[in-house]
Amino acid sequence: MNITVINQHTSNHGDEAAGKALLRKLQSYNSIDNIYVLYNAGKISEDEYVLTGHKIENIIIKRKFKLYDKVALISSMLLPIGISKYLLFMSTILREQYRVIYNSEVVVNAPGGVNIGPYQDWVYLWRLYISIKLKKPTAIYSISFGPIPKNILFNRISRYVLKNSTFISLRDEKSEVYAKELGINFISSIDTAFLDDYADNNFELQKFANNDYVVIVPNQLYNWHPNFKKLGDSTLDKLYLKIINYFLEKNVNVVLLPQLFGSQNDIHYFKKLCNMLGNTDGVFIASETLSSDMQQSIVRNAKFLIGARYHSIVFSIRNNTPFLSLSYEHKMENMLSKLNLDNYNVSLVENMNNEVLNHEDILNKVDKCFNQGEYLELEKKSDEVKKIAVDTFEKFISYFRVRK
Repeated sequence: MNITVINQHTSNHGDEAAGKALLRKLQSYNSIDNIYVLYNAGKISEDEYVLTGHKIENIIIKRKFKLYDKVALISSMLLPIGISKYLLFMSTILREQYRVIYNSEVVVNAPGGVNIGPYQDWVYLWRLYISIKLKKPTAIYSISFGPIPKNILFNRISRYVLKNSTFISLRDEKSEVYAKELGINFISSIDTAFLDDYADNNFELQKFANNDYVVIVPNQLYNWHPNFKKLGDSTLDKLYLKIINYFLEKNVNVVLLPQLFGSQNDIHYFKKLCNMLGNTDGVFIASETLSSDMQQSIVRNAKFLIGARYHSIVFSIRNNTPFLSLSYEHKMENMLSKLNLDNYNVSLVENMNNEVLNHEDILNKVDKCFNQGEYLELEKKSDEVKKIAVDTFEKFISYFRVRK
């Protein structure tokens, strides 16, 4: 059996962890001969591949679209497939992707965020649409989605894709609400990174590991997220600086852990924060080249974590590390709600008033959670999320009749 995993995100250690977990599981099945991984990015280096080796073939297709490519993509979602395929064949970018999907026996959409939603990712949606039009068994595996944008064509095709996919699992409650409103059948799941048992025990922690340290994962939301672009840099930057200083004043080292790497990395932003901080004694910026497996070693040995990125919280739960989530989307707070861990979350959206964040309330929550000590329920939650992730995968395997 040949399986193609489409829309695999890269340059993000969180999506890397989810992708690795899924691919490692698929690798273990003897009846699966080849796993083709079609990335969402159009330009990455080999060291950015989520996984290499046994059965894996990584495929990068550039996403620098010319006018004709854009016209062909949109037209192919308006015209019958028998006609539109001729338009696609005249576009090198689309023809190559069409060929990969055409030669697949099963298509699996990689775990990820709201590309069918605020990100409004046309190429992501087109790949799913073509898979279904070619009558390929298509799985949308443990994503978040919604709300679907109002753009008429994007909205219509999104609904078509969601209603005609063979298998859908969703990783958060808000996505499930959207699915129910649309009358879409789905399996309630959790983030796919919880599926993986792999641990990089050979990774040697850096010098900061000899002392107590906390991990902080800032997110420059005003620079990219549509809901935070009006926020401006001042109020968010100052919040992160106050949180860092809170721990330094307690003589606890701070590790800034980058989730993004490659061309759009977190390192530049972390350096900006350090420059604003002035005295950076006790502050360490982890290398962006550390894999998601290595990052989890750092999280596992931390005293506490504060994360403004979704997978930093996933890493904490998976490794039984106390945390506070600074949520910016429903995927974060919904995951914690599903696990009855709401007390360890602060919504940045709810704490934003007239484009200014309420620093005092957030810092009070930091203090309360950090001084709570051991989170006795975390070990049980780690087992719980693992079971949900495994159950989802087994249902997926059973649905497509994949033999071990």
